[in-house]
Amino acid sequence: MRVLMLLLCPILAGAQSFKLNDVRIGDTTASYLDFEFWQSGNRMCFQDENNRGYVALMDSLTGNLRSKSGKDYLIDPALAPITSSINGPEWAFSKNGAEVAYTKQVGNARHVGLASWKGNGYTNVDLSANLSSNRFAVICSKDWGDDQARLVYAKGNSIANFEINWSPAGIPLIENPIPYGQNSSSGPRFIDGEQALLTNDLVGGTAQIFRYDLLTAKKKQLTFDNGNK
Repeated sequence: MRVLMLLLCPILAGAQSFKLNDVRIGDTTASYLDFEFWQSGNRMCFQDENNRGYVALMDSLTGNLRSKSGKDYLIDPALAPITSSINGPEWAFSKNGAEVAYTKQVGNARHVGLASWKGNGYTNVDLSANLSSNRFAVICSKDWGDDQARLVYAKGNSIANFEINWSPAGIPLIENPIPYGQNSSSGPRFIDGEQALLTNDLVGGTAQIFRYDLLTAKKKQLTFDNGNK
């Protein structure tokens, strides 16, 4: 025990002397809203102060942007503001590669957009162009073995009144309701490498955590104690 304490003392002393050194990257006149990294691809997706969606190239050795602004590839000039989309652009992984899903602003409506790499840039499609009602707050699966990405999103007229659905990332969206207790701080999330979600649902008036299988539409309760989850 004495040897262990002697070994720990220098480590703890070093930890106490650590000083944070923030390094500003990117254009100081630009905003990088709700950015998300594709680490192995050395890329970052984000939306700027004008709600345009971009993919930035990253330097894996330094963590810096390759260009001053990081606005290397425009994926869509009209994303919904974060205040009405709740979530910015997200990476979606499948056999189709690394795509970017996001909430697209179309007039006064919010749609699901998907941007894909086409050799020298990104092209985008509106996955819900022919569907009524708003769709926003897109979350993506990250399973390279899937034939196409799977998306979870909110459907409704406002951020206070919506239902949660999932769909393959095709045109048009094929909507499947998801059990959801509606008091979650972040909503359902995909389990990496599985065709399943973690979500919450009510059991006797208490929200508990469930694993929800997308293929069978069956849910397995994971928590059982008191208190909303």
